[in-house]
Amino acid sequence: MLNSIEKIRNSKSRLIRVSSEDKSLGTNNKFTVDLASNGGVIDNVKGFVVHSAEVPNVFNNITPINNNINVSFTGGATETSFTIAIPIGYYLIDDLLNLINTLISNQIAINGDTYTLVFSKIGSYPTERILVSVNGVSVGSLYLLNVDNDILLSLGIQSNSNIGPSAFQVNNGVPHVAQYIPNLIGETACYIHSRILGTNNLTEASGTFSVVDKIDLDKPFGSVCYTNYNNDTTHSINYFPFEGKKTIRTIDINLRNREGTELILPPNFNFSMMFKIFYS
Repeated sequence: MLNSIEKIRNSKSRLIRVSSEDKSLGTNNKFTVDLASNGGVIDNVKGFVVHSAEVPNVFNNITPINNNINVSFTGGATETSFTIAIPIGYYLIDDLLNLINTLISNQIAINGDTYTLVFSKIGSYPTERILVSVNGVSVGSLYLLNVDNDILLSLGIQSNSNIGPSAFQVNNGVPHVAQYIPNLIGETACYIHSRILGTNNLTEASGTFSVVDKIDLDKPFGSVCYTNYNNDTTHSINYFPFEGKKTIRTIDINLRNREGTELILPPNFNFSMMFKIFYS
């Protein structure tokens, strides 16, 4: 007696390619292939296998969820509180610190203030830490606030007491060392979802989605990463049999991170994958 996987292997099959050229109109990370205009609708589909998939590791480590620094003061200060926004992008630690210092010094000058606030690095990878120094503040100290969308946690800078969103206090002339080594790692994996091909396991307001493959972003920034679905519990089998035969008219793909959040893709993102569809 053949099991469900063996039955699929003994079926007819057809390769379907989905790529960045199939991006859905008005979206950044959704891709759709209309089979009616790409070889015809497939009836009596028994299952599928991800034949191959690849994405470039071009995901930013500074994103809209970690690109702010908020500077504040105690009562009586003559200095102006402000927030800087770091442009979205991929940064090495030295480049990021140089940019932060430039943005801060520019904002201090715009506010008409004269103190200095500098982020620097002490030590070397993998034990480097961030040093925060301030000089010339009228009240003797300033505060870096752990607020929404800030980068402090990525730099290892939490409140001095390590309690929730409390401020990180920096006193005049007394450099403060961040508690933790900076973590500028961006996305670690790209999860490929499809409502049409997979079983439902992720629900949100815009619909229900299913993981059909995962690509570990384990190559240096700018390099191409490839699927390896046999090494993760998400892909414990190579073949995905359907409970019953079905007709497939389109194949939809949505790229998300480990938490299920849709990935923000750069304009030149070059994604490609191949499905093998089994049918009778």
